[in-house]
Parts: sequence; C-alpha cells; structure tokens
Amino acid sequence: MLFTENDIRHEMQRLDVQSGIDTSKIPIRISTRMTSTWGKCVYNLSKGKVKEFVFGDRLLRYATYEHLVEVVRHEYAHAFVFIKYGKRDAHGSRWRYWAQKFGCSGSRCNSFSEVLEAQADLVSRYKVTCASCGAVYRYQRRTNIVKALENDPYCTNYRCGKCKGDHFFLHSNTKK
Repeated sequence: MLFTENDIRHEMQRLDVQSGIDTSKIPIRISTRMTSTWGKCVYNLSKGKVKEFVFGDRLLRYATYEHLVEVVRHEYAHAFVFIKYGKRDAHGSRWRYWAQKFGCSGSRCNSFSEVLEAQADLVSRYKVTCASCGAVYRYQRRTNIVKALENDPYCTNYRCGKCKGDHFFLHSNTKK
C-alpha cells in the first residue's frame, strides 16, 4: 500500500490530542536515502526544539498501516520526551513509558521483516534459492552465480552460505 505524508500527519494530530502538545509546526521530510532505519526525530539542541521528523520513503511504499503507525508513534515519543522534559532519552525508560502510552511497542527498533521481504522481492532483479535449505539470496546485478545458473541450471560450482548445499533455483524479475 502507498502512504503519504498526510497519513503521517493525521496520526500525529491524533497523538497531539492525546498528549496535549502541538507538533503541527514540525516539518516532516521523506527521505529516499534512508535505508537502515524507518524514521528519526531530528533535534536542534542549541535551540531546544525538535527540528524535523524524517521518514524513509520505503516505509511509505512498502509498509502496512500497522507498521506505519508503529514508526510514527515511535518517533512521536522521541519528540514528546524532548519537548516535555527538555532532553533526549534515546530508548531509555522515560521514552519507553511514553512510547507505550502512545500505543507503540516501546522496542528500540522493529525490522518489520515481512515489509523488508516484500520490498526485497520488488527491487531485486534476481533471486537465487538453495534447493537444500531454502535460503534466499537476492541480487540487483547479474552476478557470477546468476550467470552460471542461466547457462546451466544444474551448476554445482557454488555453495550455500547456510547449509553448504550446491543446488540452486534461479528466479529472474528482469523485463525483456
């Protein structure tokens, strides 16, 4: 499902009513460069303010509504603690308390493995699956193993990193 900045803002407005603070003036930025995190709350420590919320483009493109809301609540809790107490609490007990109050799991980070799996399937051009253990390896480029399996589907020159098996299936998402 594809979400927008308005979906993020709508959840933040709901949280503003619950918490009694106003985050409507804090900018939201969507980043296509954010690949290792889902979102972050950016502070301006010298001014004692929350500078912006940044959310990864992949969150908006691949997440379910539940994942989106979890990340928004997580980042909102960071902003709330900073605004209310005047200092950051990272993922400490104060942050965890408020994150859970806002309906977030309160965990440091969520991998959302099913979201990452869906994203990986969409962006990978080649998927190599071990016939022995089912381990999946995804590639953007036509690597040596991809070329070898294209030439000979029964190629046994490569080993699985998990089980050391030597039989693979090649799935190609390329458009010709």
